[in-house]
Amino acid sequence: MCMDVSVTVPTLFKREKSLRALLNSLTSQTYKDFKVIIITPNLTRNSKERLFALLEESKLDFSICIQNGSGFVNAINTALDVCREINISTDDDAILDKHVIEKYVLALMDNKIGLATGFVNYLPPFFNRTLFLYLSSYFLDSKPLTQNLYGYITFFNRAGIITLKPTVIFQTLKRFRTLTPIGVNMAWRKEAVKGFRIPEFLKKGILNESYLALVCTERGLEVLSLKEINVLHPKSKDSLSRSKTWIDDFTKIFEYYLSPAIVNRIVPIDIDQLSTYYKQITKISLFNYPMIAKLALQTALEITINNYDDKKIDKLFKNTYELIKLMNPSFFNN
Repeated sequence: MCMDVSVTVPTLFKREKSLRALLNSLTSQTYKDFKVIIITPNLTRNSKERLFALLEESKLDFSICIQNGSGFVNAINTALDVCREINISTDDDAILDKHVIEKYVLALMDNKIGLATGFVNYLPPFFNRTLFLYLSSYFLDSKPLTQNLYGYITFFNRAGIITLKPTVIFQTLKRFRTLTPIGVNMAWRKEAVKGFRIPEFLKKGILNESYLALVCTERGLEVLSLKEINVLHPKSKDSLSRSKTWIDDFTKIFEYYLSPAIVNRIVPIDIDQLSTYYKQITKISLFNYPMIAKLALQTALEITINNYDDKKIDKLFKNTYELIKLMNPSFFNN
């Protein structure tokens, strides 16, 4: 195997112990020829010195990339820019099984595969839903799974993206197609996602990985969940993507239901279906947060119908996020 491989790690460098554990797991990898790229906002001089010393101590080939913006979405976009031919994406508080890089490289050497994801703590991401989609899409021959849109994944299906055709890689459930990869254990081929950037008007970027997966499938590439690749993830509270306050939680819910507007940038959605869904949303018992969900879908419709550019959306979102801050946490019980 002769591939140009990187491991990108976004970090705020708040827990030195966690990052040290990750670096130790990287030094134990069976595949040795890779570069670690630490992606971080501008740190204090003292933090920079400690980070550099920690990386030097690991004896790994590394570089430190300072973000040209801020936030988690910008960190992922930075990774898309600076990564190598094959890139493994993980968190600063993860521990990789010693075969992770080798197995990702073997999988992504197949140019039909654009992105792959593995298991976390020996559990696959969103396994029950993914398996349901796998089986349902297969037997329904790519027809919509439901006439109501209960979440962003069904928008993808309405666009005809989940189309399972029998191939040798699906002889076992150790490998199956997915649109719900998980960032702490994910790898992509740079060419597969070339030119795509996650919109940075998003604050939390809760569906970053699924947007990357959708880009790959829209380009005719496979996105696979691989049972043989595992990462341990203690989920440190200081990790870059963790919720810190109820405002963070509200924002994630908002961005979840805003997703049709982002999906529409990759593959056209059914706007009439979205409009119907918006009208019905307060009647559906599945929604614990109807106010935020309705606000998000209203915003998604406005963006999509009017074809707003990022500058216009950013201005719109400043008002929206201020409104979210005014919401009371008791709305969670509505």
